[in-house]
Amino acid sequence: MMTTAYNIERYHLIDSMPPGTTGQSFRAWDSKTRQTVVLKQLVTAPELLNFRTSGHFRNFSVEFKYECDLLAHLNHPNIVATYDAGFTAQGVPFVATPYLNRARAITRAAQAMHMAGRLRLFWQLVSAVDYLHRHGVIHRNLKPTNVLVDRGRVHVVDVGLGVSPVSVPKAERRGVAPELLMGRSPSVQSDLYALGCLGYGMLVGDVDVASCAAGHVDVWATGLDYKLAAILDELLDCRPHRRYASTAQVLEDLRRVDEY
Repeated sequence: MMTTAYNIERYHLIDSMPPGTTGQSFRAWDSKTRQTVVLKQLVTAPELLNFRTSGHFRNFSVEFKYECDLLAHLNHPNIVATYDAGFTAQGVPFVATPYLNRARAITRAAQAMHMAGRLRLFWQLVSAVDYLHRHGVIHRNLKPTNVLVDRGRVHVVDVGLGVSPVSVPKAERRGVAPELLMGRSPSVQSDLYALGCLGYGMLVGDVDVASCAAGHVDVWATGLDYKLAAILDELLDCRPHRRYASTAQVLEDLRRVDEY
């Protein structure tokens, strides 16, 4: 059980990392476990954070604590563990996770691989999200910088730490499901759309996936294997009810792809 208030002096900051949509991350030394970790401080206003339990509690501190306790019990080889969470002396919430010293965004890592290698990465990613969904957790913020690859292994980070899409600058809305931009709540289907965007970026190349909302992404013109194109086409459908019903179905179709 993680404490609701933690003395941040346990962590010695080494240097800062690129900022994200929910906060600022630092490489830090954990004096208790004697290892390097990523310490993320959530600087986003509480009302803009999009937790699974948003609105269930009147007190943000209780809500944050509850969310972190849920995440601490997740156990999957492709999901980054939550080591610790709490609040600084100034009341800023933080989360401590493993530091991956050779990590690259999944789309960048895929560029250096042949198709079979790219498919193995995509399989790991879909398997991780399937695990989350089977445990009642929506990721809410799947994007290249939240899916890292280190030594050939996928690591999904920032699980459950999403923000309201309408509060994110337009330039950073790549991969956001169209229905979220219309004010709907995150769902399995919105995660599936994000998987389609990541899959397209990995298997085809970079694309302004935001144009999918207008139906401008034609996966059939990419030269992909027919079975792969069909998977991406269904994931990227702008209508949530026309996407896959579950990640388990995506995994089943991936098993039928010849290159895999």
